[in-house]
Amino acid sequence: MNVAGGADDGGGCAVPGGSAGIDEPDGAGGSDEPDGAGGSDVLVVWNSDEADAVGVNNESGGAGVAAGAAVGSAVDPLPMVAPPQAATTQSGTSATRRRIGMVNSVAEHRGDRAGFCSWYAAARVVSVSIMSELFNPSVHPHRRRNPLTGDWVVVSPQRTKRPWQGQTDDSVGDVTPSYDPDCYLCPGNERAGGVKNPVYDPTFVFENDFAALLPGSPSPANDADDELFESDTADGSCRVICFSPRHDLTLAKMSADEIAVVVDLWQQQQGELIEQWEWVQLFETRGAISGASNPHPHGQIWSSNFLPNEAQSEIAAQAQYLSRRGTSMLVDYAAREAAAGERTIAINDHWIAVVPYWAYWPFETIVLPRRPVSSIIDLTADESEGLGDVLRTMLGAFDRLFNTSFPYCSGWHSAPRSGADGFQLHAHYYPPLLRSADVAKIPASYEWLANMQRDLTPETAAANLRDVL
Repeated sequence: MNVAGGADDGGGCAVPGGSAGIDEPDGAGGSDEPDGAGGSDVLVVWNSDEADAVGVNNESGGAGVAAGAAVGSAVDPLPMVAPPQAATTQSGTSATRRRIGMVNSVAEHRGDRAGFCSWYAAARVVSVSIMSELFNPSVHPHRRRNPLTGDWVVVSPQRTKRPWQGQTDDSVGDVTPSYDPDCYLCPGNERAGGVKNPVYDPTFVFENDFAALLPGSPSPANDADDELFESDTADGSCRVICFSPRHDLTLAKMSADEIAVVVDLWQQQQGELIEQWEWVQLFETRGAISGASNPHPHGQIWSSNFLPNEAQSEIAAQAQYLSRRGTSMLVDYAAREAAAGERTIAINDHWIAVVPYWAYWPFETIVLPRRPVSSIIDLTADESEGLGDVLRTMLGAFDRLFNTSFPYCSGWHSAPRSGADGFQLHAHYYPPLLRSADVAKIPASYEWLANMQRDLTPETAAANLRDVL
């Protein structure tokens, strides 16, 4: 919208250096033309002792009014403008003649055109000068898109100021013993069916006694024309990995070298199972609040002859990104996050751990290699060591945040057996804790029925985690 001249065209306020004036409260004169010429409406509302609100009202279809020299090309609607302390902004258009929208200042200035015009001119100059500061992601609700899945997350930072009268339990600290004679994962103890664990050290892998997927399952019968009752085979295998013989030694409490031993085991298991199955899912469910059935530090591996839903979404998204841009989505993303720093939790030469821009869970993180690598089996010795360092830093921050053994659901995504263009290795961590050691985020009705939503911004979550490093 190019601004030229300054005039009072029939009762409106002349704006120094700007275009024609605006309608007065009684609708006389101003820059709005009765025939509908003009630009978009803007209602600017801010906290002030002298004035509460003013509307810049033009008919839709033309350029908006602004004070000062040229500030850009015509835009419809004109972006909402307000000082940083803005309480409300509102924009809109109407086919009827416009009026100034004011709260208390209408009555105050109705009989004082000179005073009102002086106030309005100053308001317009301030408003135009801070147009670029209108949207503040730490203040205003907005949506963010997850490029891996295409899902959107509503971010509502203003809700962090609401009163909380729900659960506010504090941590009582960990009292986990190093050995539990009743734990079916501790060395030498008996599991279901009378199977006895070896006295293992440092790690132990076995077939899950209660597997969710089984090899050689018969295929269900299907009617090819029936779109309402469709099923398919779900062949697979399930294994359990004990990270340590110690009942109390979580990954967060391990040294970087001890974590590297677990990483080596992940690599070995992935390499073995991917020879037989299309998809191998390494994962860990940590803490009772996340659904873990046993506190002994352990993970699982579910391998399948099918691609799970999340895998399908991520494979398609990364292939499409590669086709459009010629580069890897997550390699590009890691570089952007490393440069920005505001969501980074831990970083070294080989890895970066961040609260992703699109995070849904309060302290969700994604762990990414900084070079193209499609599978965990392709990591070098230096990268395995570097991964141990990054995980130790990130998981240690988790535990210190609420002074508790931080629960989470986590897992690694490596490329499928059949391959995938542009696929990048990565790990997701989904901790449910929200505001204390015992208060978890529970998806509410709106989220089940409409859209995922979070209050705490990913940037604030990352800052909270960095503060306890």
